[in-house]
Amino acid sequence: HNSRCPTLPWASRLKCQVCWFPLPFMSTPAETPKAGWCQAQYCLRCAVRIGGCLLGIGGLAALGVFLVIKGSEETPDLTNYMGTPLYSLQASGYKGMAYGPLYVPMQSCIETYSPNCSNIHNDDIAAPWARMMWSAEGRNDLRDLAVMGVNMVRTYGNDPGLSKKEFLDELVTNKLKLITGFSNVWYMDAAEGCIAQDFNCYSVIKDAFVTNLRDGEFGRGGNYHHAIEVISLMNEPNLVIGWYSESKNYMKAIVTAFDGVLDAEKKVGMKAWGDGTLPKFTATWSYADSTVPCHAPAKCTDSNQIGVCSSDFFIKDPVECGPGFTFITQMYHVLQDPQGTIGYSPKNDLAAAFDSRWIHSINVFNKLSEIQEQFLVKFASHPGLVGHKVYLGEYNPLNYVDVQAAARDLRSIIDRSAHPALVGAAWFQYQVAYNKRGSERDWGLFELEAGKTIGKTGYVEGDSIESHDINCLKIRNLELTHALAWAYDGWRPTLNTCDRRLRCVPAGSSQIAAEDDAGRDVGASNLGTCKLRSADGDRFR
Repeated sequence: HNSRCPTLPWASRLKCQVCWFPLPFMSTPAETPKAGWCQAQYCLRCAVRIGGCLLGIGGLAALGVFLVIKGSEETPDLTNYMGTPLYSLQASGYKGMAYGPLYVPMQSCIETYSPNCSNIHNDDIAAPWARMMWSAEGRNDLRDLAVMGVNMVRTYGNDPGLSKKEFLDELVTNKLKLITGFSNVWYMDAAEGCIAQDFNCYSVIKDAFVTNLRDGEFGRGGNYHHAIEVISLMNEPNLVIGWYSESKNYMKAIVTAFDGVLDAEKKVGMKAWGDGTLPKFTATWSYADSTVPCHAPAKCTDSNQIGVCSSDFFIKDPVECGPGFTFITQMYHVLQDPQGTIGYSPKNDLAAAFDSRWIHSINVFNKLSEIQEQFLVKFASHPGLVGHKVYLGEYNPLNYVDVQAAARDLRSIIDRSAHPALVGAAWFQYQVAYNKRGSERDWGLFELEAGKTIGKTGYVEGDSIESHDINCLKIRNLELTHALAWAYDGWRPTLNTCDRRLRCVPAGSSQIAAEDDAGRDVGASNLGTCKLRSADGDRFR
């Protein structure tokens, strides 16, 4: 435009350049205009443009004020557990992920399993020793899960004496909820488990849960942490415990454990949140079809299994049996008469607690149409389960359907179009389980990058090694990652891996610089949140 206003002073021509933009009703004449015409063009165009800028700035300012106010309204107070959680999954549906990202004792475990790969000293990844996996200072797993649209994580290991406060706070910060649970050690360990009490698990589980509420900081001031949605008493007790006798079996273990956690709440003084709600309890059953492992030789078949769909095993009618469903109906009947079924006199009204505090869950790897036909129809029609809800504690049907079909089914589960009683699912699973062998390694949305680490674990008391490497993650199946993000209304995450994350490094006694993994300087504009640290020569993130 400078050439179209040749007679204007330099300063005016500069303004003309800065403010110029074409308008359809203001075409410039072909001949060279006079200075006055250019000045008028300059004034009008600048007025229009400045007016538009002011309107835009005003709109952005108003939006900013709204977001600040809205953000302050929804910023959680992480210093106490009082009040009401900002959100509940009962309304939005469980968009979950089974999350158990253990470290590898040796880097070779990533490629090949050996017995030492199972040498994990502590599997409580919610404890402080694992913070470099899930915190913003490390690999930032929880942020990446939130980006994908996940709103709930399911964890497995639980050392009651280790604080979970930082992990729970990180969940709330990322608007995630937690399904936590008890480790199998409290049931099956010969020294500490209730197997030594013929599976009367009341005292063992009560004591463990009191420790969870106090030392594990599940509770504070009589309230649960806002991140806690569900507490699972055990994962697949029908398979892990099985059947010994009428008075020593998986159902006795879960019913007595349920009584134990309710009394633990009373001992610690737990009370409802501001909206009158409390976390739910569950036991997650496998999708086995009415058989369990048998430890009673006189009753066992050649396959060491025993059928449990009969009156001998608390079933009133064969219609109550089916994959996963058998165990739910067994529990319902046992809770109506604990003394007459398993020989136990409860301290609490377990039948009432079953209606108010229990949510059902099953692990299932079948396609959705089979779950609907084999399980949900029966679940919805049982008179003792009216108003009860169920979620899929582990779900992955990829042995039977393709990725796109699995994603569509997952989405229909979450929005409850699959069935109104089915409130969601936890996809199995986040990371490959390198502490397992064979087909157990086939599951995992992400895998570890061999030889590439992003930090170290903290020290675990009793471990012979001070710390273990935390490897970077990489996407194992890009199509599946995209499909799950679509099902969860999220985005594919950009992982904080070694190759993609900038690091801050000391550049001198009083300076810092940013570089990528290859040591290339990426400039001061990429420093981001780097903070000055003493120049000790070590890289830091």
